[in-house]
Amino acid sequence: MLVPAFALFGGVSIQENSGSVTSSSAGVDGDAIKPLEPGPIAPQITNAISQRYFSKLPLPLPDGTWVPNELAPTTGSARSVFPHVGASVELAAPMFSLMGFTPFVHGDAIRTFDVDHTAATAGDPSDPQVPVLGTLFPPSLETVSGVGVKVSGEEEPWVFGAGAGLSYALEIFGRQVRIKPSFEYRYDEITATAYVSGAGAGGSVTDRDFQGNVSLQAMCPCITGVAGGKKTQSFHSIGPGLEFEMDAARAGPVMLTLFMSAQAYRVLGDREIDVAGDGSWNFHSMAGDISPYVQTPDPALGYLADPLITTEATYEREAWSYRTNVGLRFRWLPK
Repeated sequence: MLVPAFALFGGVSIQENSGSVTSSSAGVDGDAIKPLEPGPIAPQITNAISQRYFSKLPLPLPDGTWVPNELAPTTGSARSVFPHVGASVELAAPMFSLMGFTPFVHGDAIRTFDVDHTAATAGDPSDPQVPVLGTLFPPSLETVSGVGVKVSGEEEPWVFGAGAGLSYALEIFGRQVRIKPSFEYRYDEITATAYVSGAGAGGSVTDRDFQGNVSLQAMCPCITGVAGGKKTQSFHSIGPGLEFEMDAARAGPVMLTLFMSAQAYRVLGDREIDVAGDGSWNFHSMAGDISPYVQTPDPALGYLADPLITTEATYEREAWSYRTNVGLRFRWLPK
C-alpha cells in the first residue's frame, strides 16, 4: 500500500551571482549622425561635449560623422539570500522496502520572496538630476546626481521541484526517526535587469588653481539620458538532498511529523542571461535648454538627431545554489 503525505514548510534559499554591464551611445539604428553647425553664442558647443558620465556621447569624426563611444565594462558579484514557503506531496512505497530502505517520491511548489540583487554597479544609477543655479554661475557636470550603471537579478516568485529517494527508519529516544537521502530536480526563473543613467556637459570653462595649474571643467548646460532592459530566463537544476524526519503525534489515521531538510542544486546548461536596452538622450533635461546654443535644421530633432543611449549586461548565476527547510508533514498512516 502506498503511504501518502502532505507537507507545509518554510526556509531560506542561497544563490551566488555575478554580472558585467557596459553602456554606449550611437546614432539611431547605428546610422551616422551629422553634427550641427555651432551657434552664435557658444561657437565651440558642438565639440565641447568631451566629458561624460557612464554613458558616453558619440565621438565626432573629421568627416562629419559620429561613431559609438563605449564605456569599459563594470563587473561585480553578489550573494542572494531570501526566504521561501512551500507545499509538498509525497508518496512512500513500503511494499518495496529492501534492507530497511523504503523508496519515496515527492513534488514541491515553492513561493519565494526574493528582492532585486545588484551584481555589478558603478556610481548612483537612478534618476539623473541637474541642479538649477543662476546663469552667472552655471552648474558643473560634477554636480549632476543620479548617474551610473548596474545589472541586477531577481528570482521569480514560483519555483517547482521534484525528487526521489530512500527512507531509512530507526528509533531514537522512543521516537521513530527517518533519514531520507534523495535526488532532487528544480525548475526556476530569474529576471535580469540592466540600467544606465548618464549625463554630459554642453559647455566648458578654463580654471586655474592657486599653483597656476590650468584645467578644463565641463559645465552645464547638461544633458541626461537613461536606458534599461529586462529579460527572464528559465533554469533546470539537479542535485542531492537530505532530510531528517521525526514522528511527533498521532490523530487517528494521521501521523504528524516534524522535518528539516537541505538541498544543493547544480544548474544544467547555460547559466548566463544577456540583457540589453536603449533610450534617447534628453537634450531638454538641463539647467538651461541647449537649443539657444546651436542651430538645428529642425528643432524637433534635438541636438544630435536623438542619438541612442544603450546598455548591455550579462547576469550569471553560479553553478551551485542551496535551500534549507523546516516543516510539518501529515502522513496518512492508519494503525
